[in-house]
Amino acid sequence: MVGPRAVRYLWIALAATGGAVGFAQAPIVVPPAPATSTPAPPVTLGVAVTNAGQDRYLDDLTAAEFRVVEDGRPQAITRLRTVRRPVSVCVVFDASMSDDQPAKRRIADATIRALSQALEPRDEIAALVMLTAADVRLPLTPAGDVTTVDWTAVRQRPWSLDYTMLAALDVLDRARHPRRVVLLVSDGIGGDRQVLLSNLVTTRFRSETTVHAIEMAIGMPPDYGRGYMPVRDRRIVKPQLFDSPVRAREPDPALERVVVEGGGLFQRIGDASEAAEAVTHLVTDLAFEYTVEYTPTSPEDGRFHRVTVEATRSGARARHRAGYLASSPDVRTTTTVELPPADGATGDAPAAPVVIGPTAAPALVPRASPSDQLPALRATYEAAVESFRTTLAFRGADTLVGRWSREMLEDAVTAAQRNEPAFAFAAATFHLEVALDVAPRSADNAMYHLRLGERLLAALPPAVKDEGVREFLDRWYGTASSIFLAQSDGPRAKEILDRGKRQVPNASRVRFVAGRIEEVAGLSLEVYDARLDHGRLRARLASAEREYRAAVADDPGYVRAQVHLGRVLLALDRREEGRRLLESVAAEARSTGDRYLATLFLAADYERAGDVEPARALLEGLEAIAPNRQTSWLALAQLEQRAGRLERAREVVASHLGSASDADEWWTYRSGGVQTEDLEWLRERLSR
Repeated sequence: MVGPRAVRYLWIALAATGGAVGFAQAPIVVPPAPATSTPAPPVTLGVAVTNAGQDRYLDDLTAAEFRVVEDGRPQAITRLRTVRRPVSVCVVFDASMSDDQPAKRRIADATIRALSQALEPRDEIAALVMLTAADVRLPLTPAGDVTTVDWTAVRQRPWSLDYTMLAALDVLDRARHPRRVVLLVSDGIGGDRQVLLSNLVTTRFRSETTVHAIEMAIGMPPDYGRGYMPVRDRRIVKPQLFDSPVRAREPDPALERVVVEGGGLFQRIGDASEAAEAVTHLVTDLAFEYTVEYTPTSPEDGRFHRVTVEATRSGARARHRAGYLASSPDVRTTTTVELPPADGATGDAPAAPVVIGPTAAPALVPRASPSDQLPALRATYEAAVESFRTTLAFRGADTLVGRWSREMLEDAVTAAQRNEPAFAFAAATFHLEVALDVAPRSADNAMYHLRLGERLLAALPPAVKDEGVREFLDRWYGTASSIFLAQSDGPRAKEILDRGKRQVPNASRVRFVAGRIEEVAGLSLEVYDARLDHGRLRARLASAEREYRAAVADDPGYVRAQVHLGRVLLALDRREEGRRLLESVAAEARSTGDRYLATLFLAADYERAGDVEPARALLEGLEAIAPNRQTSWLALAQLEQRAGRLERAREVVASHLGSASDADEWWTYRSGGVQTEDLEWLRERLSR
């Protein structure tokens, strides 16, 4: 990629043209390949070419110096253009999970201002933020007419990267220019989610969008909103509060991944003064872009086709988007989930659509006769389930069904349904594991596999008549719904949880996750809603309390439910009952995580009540309970800072820098996470 301070030669190129965009070279036309009887529409790819050091663009290549490969098949270039095309840019400002809103808004303002000045007047700019829904703050407007954008009240809740990208693509559907760009201005919205752009596009035009990102990696204060919300170890503590900065924040892998597929630049800036430089790099990239056209040999099959463009000149490096959706430009279709090739693959073979995973699968006879196919499908599917049951490694099992269409897989599941717990439990857990793996890339595909698992479980005896079935369903639905809770997808989590409630009413794990959904929603209200409606917050917390009480009633020994119930009682100002419950857990629980959270919640409540000494004692004792948890020592540093003991706060931070554990139960509590305890129970159940 071309970094913010690594493009010195670009300024020379721009200065030579007086700052104009576009190359001096005229369009290059290559004789078209022989036409087929029904030629597909041409594919257009924007390609940026730099030298090996990626600090200088190469603007003098000919068509003979490019090689285009689509799904492993070479393609003949029909046209190569070097004239800058008009562009429509949608800027997505996302500062979710952010406490330093004024600084983030200054970056957003500087970005819009720099874009409006650097783009050509006929280009278009739009701007949106993600609030309770996508909020378009600037509709598509000629760049020359853009002045400012109103960013007030943008302290939004965290949105997943796939929803954010879809909102931007919705805006660009109304663009005047076929050359379209999404610019993500974010402080890190994806976490470690691996979002594939190829899974999000539903039209040919959308698949031709380029994606750029500017990540705002600015300093963050240790005081993070209401209550205890200390920053992660990867972020920066402001030096005016603490002399030694926490380890610098690492780039967001999800942002990097979606930019790689989108063919753009990934840049990181520290403040608004660097925004103009980042925008200049982006606009320069748009100016020094080749347009490669070819007529594909593949049909319009509605699939996403992966394309590789190589610059054959020695030392040249080409960057472009991952491919295109093979449908007519005005036809909307649904993409098939498509994962990258397995490690060690050469990339020369076609990237076939898959349902489960990227590994190769044996070929099957085409579906000429369903009745002839079913025995073979069932036998192969059952072998896959048995492989999973004995190894608990579904990536080994998915080699048998990895390339089946959904129709074939559904037929196999239907044929294999039977009232045998040993098989149904293994098969349902198999699909649960697949859903867990693909959820960060495709929520729809994850939900599809969970429905297959439910279909297999439906053949078992009713839960009210079989305690073994009841416990399995309780754990299975609790884990399945938590998959989406971990992805900040409350609606999908609730959808599958509601089905679980119907199957196993009042069961402890199902009711616990129901409480988690309500509590996480309440925490989001508390942190992200600048005009907090305390009535709505208390309603959410009261609903969480009911669910947690039901979970404890079903399983009195369910300690994790007791921890969350105690925290909710404190938030509802039922202090005596909440403290009594948490003190019992902190003293007697066997799980380190449960004791850690209970103590952390107690300390927060004592400080909220103005009792600094017991709060300090609890936080200082956390090191013995759960060593090196970053949340606990940052919470202690915050308490000392607020108590006016700044030197002591600095000592606490300095003594823990670089020693933070990767484990910190606070973040799973705060954002929701997979029910790992129940997932392990399901795996252990299969191995018996």
